[in-house]
Amino acid sequence: MLKELIVAVNYEVLVNIDSDFDLDHIIEAAKQAGKKARCLLRINPDVDPKVHPYVSTGMASSKFGIENAKLNDYLKKILDNS
Repeated sequence: MLKELIVAVNYEVLVNIDSDFDLDHIIEAAKQAGKKARCLLRINPDVDPKVHPYVSTGMASSKFGIENAKLNDYLKKILDNS
């Protein structure tokens, strides 16, 4: 996966970050590429979208997105590595 992220950074592909794993790997890929990565942060807003549970992704129980409580930690880590 790191090889693919390095290619993405080199081609200035917009990469989605929604976990600690993703953040750490994109930071490493950017370092190895010697360039800044273009990224989006996928935030989990913890709201009930009132849809079928199988397609719901915005609730606290969802595996997707960064918890609101961790957002400042992510931003600090991004700024410290830019």
